[in-house]
Amino acid sequence: MSTEWAENNLKTIRHLMESSALYRRALGPISIWIGLLGLSGATLGFLLFPQLPPLEFALFWLLHALAGICGGFFIMRRQALKDGEPLFSLPAKRVIQALAPAIAAGSASLVALSSRELATAQTVVWAILSWIALYGCAVHAAGFFMRRGIKWFGWIFIGSSLVLATVFCHPKPKILSIQDCHLLMGIIFGGFHLTYGIYLQVTEKTNHVP
Repeated sequence: MSTEWAENNLKTIRHLMESSALYRRALGPISIWIGLLGLSGATLGFLLFPQLPPLEFALFWLLHALAGICGGFFIMRRQALKDGEPLFSLPAKRVIQALAPAIAAGSASLVALSSRELATAQTVVWAILSWIALYGCAVHAAGFFMRRGIKWFGWIFIGSSLVLATVFCHPKPKILSIQDCHLLMGIIFGGFHLTYGIYLQVTEKTNHVP
């Protein structure tokens, strides 16, 4: 049993080393894609959907999240085909397994937002704070199978949720409009990802300068 466990660990480490280049090259474009998607979603929501009910607000951003996942998958697939590397390698499966619990937990907010009695402007704020914190946890967990900096990126989201909770909810809760909530989503998810993606692209090019 211990021999099999050791062999599996060695296999995982070998696959991680072989796939590290793929993750490094794909993570920058994926972050930029998600960042641009978040900023465009915030702009669209602020200008065209300033009075969305709480549930519709959540569904609006859920569609953007799905678009981000699909776009990220396409970028990863294109990079894997270009490099002749498998897309669904063992490390990739481990990353998905690390992301899944926190991402699934974030969907629990849809239950509260779907209730007319529970769904208020303050409920939306708390839902956003939970999304930020859980997303940070998911990114941090995935960082154990990816480049080291991704774990710090996860901590940025977790820390931001704590700061925002203090600012918006203590000592007296501040009521944000739906327009403000769109902007908050754009700044956190759009702005953070775009900044991180640009940083990765710049440092990647710098590291390859002869």
